[in-house]
Amino acid sequence: LPIQQSHPFQCLFFGGCDECVALLFCAATKTQVCDGENIPELYQAIRETVLFDGPAAVVAKRSMAPGIHGVEGTSGGHDAVAAKTSIPYFEARKNVDAVKYLELDTVKTKDPKVYKHAGAFNAMRKTVGSTLLSILSQMDPQQLTDTIKIIDSDLGGSTGFSQLQSPFPSSYIQSGVMERGNFSACAGFGMHPNKQGVFSTFCAFLEMLCSEITMARLNRSNVWCHFSHSGVDDMSDNTCHFGINALFADNGIEENDEYATKLYFPGDVNQAKAVVERTFPLISDGFTNAGIRMVF
Repeated sequence: LPIQQSHPFQCLFFGGCDECVALLFCAATKTQVCDGENIPELYQAIRETVLFDGPAAVVAKRSMAPGIHGVEGTSGGHDAVAAKTSIPYFEARKNVDAVKYLELDTVKTKDPKVYKHAGAFNAMRKTVGSTLLSILSQMDPQQLTDTIKIIDSDLGGSTGFSQLQSPFPSSYIQSGVMERGNFSACAGFGMHPNKQGVFSTFCAFLEMLCSEITMARLNRSNVWCHFSHSGVDDMSDNTCHFGINALFADNGIEENDEYATKLYFPGDVNQAKAVVERTFPLISDGFTNAGIRMVF
């Protein structure tokens, strides 16, 4: 898979949409594949499935961002569409006001502020990824394969984990946008006391994990999590990345237990590096890190 971009149907654990169909067939499930944008075809497939006497499934293949030339069929539709692509789209639909707005010269290209004390205002999510890269690179390759499973929910690289894909193909899985399943898989892998799952997604999507976090804690699973984009920022949609309900994860009561859920909020890149180095190893000099650890 390309490191920076892949289509969602390529991101499933078992290899992709076609493999999903094959598995359903092998399970003696009546399976129909249809074009999800073809409404009559989709309706017919669903109708036959509902009326079928026995297990049945519909696999509806759909392209991301249908009808937007230059974006359709790519993972580019999971973020704001660039003006150079949006303008022709609105021009074709004679939406003059939208075109005029997009042509305004109001784009901020860089942060105008200078941070003299803390240094360069770099992205903490990238620091988290690069620090993990450094830690994992020092591990024995076979030990890494046997004890670490990295499941990335991001399609591109926004959580900082894409830099782990190429160096560690036996441990890294680019799973795509299905956070509950991804976290549960990490927790299942991390039920062994000497193994841990490594999970990442945007902080906005933490809310869908509350039940899975509880189950993982009760199972005494080892899961190290990175929730990027914590808080808010000046982007086009603060709900698609940035999360304000991070403390939903602080729902454990075993505060003094070895497997207590721990949340960490580094304030800059230096703290982020130190937090990752301290919290990631299950066992290190003079300390252990069992249970669920979350870095925001």
